[in-house]
Amino acid sequence: MRVGSGFSFVNNEQLNLQSTTFAALIGAVVDALLSAAGILSERDTFAVSDPRAQLKKIELRLHYDGFEIRNIDVTFSTAVPLAPEHLNIWKNELRKPLFLEPDQLTLKQYVLKKLPYLQVQAIALIG
Repeated sequence: MRVGSGFSFVNNEQLNLQSTTFAALIGAVVDALLSAAGILSERDTFAVSDPRAQLKKIELRLHYDGFEIRNIDVTFSTAVPLAPEHLNIWKNELRKPLFLEPDQLTLKQYVLKKLPYLQVQAIALIG
């Protein structure tokens, strides 16, 4: 088993933009998966304009390298609570290209009132 982590940050003034938060989520998950596989230095080779295509490309690389994604745990630390419906949508958007079952991906949030930014932390377990 291998573990990797990834982080992203979003300025609180941009929190009303769902796409910005989703992009930060994708960035943290991408970094977590690549660091777990030991290929974070190759991150630029996975850069594509569509985040779903980027996730699919990484899943394919992990598969060819003999890895299977076992679990991804994502934590949002934010001053403003994220809507549960957005978390559910994002969870489904992440699961599909990575071929994850619902119990293999966890998204949770901690509301810290004085936090000046949104932090996204992802931890990936591959085997």
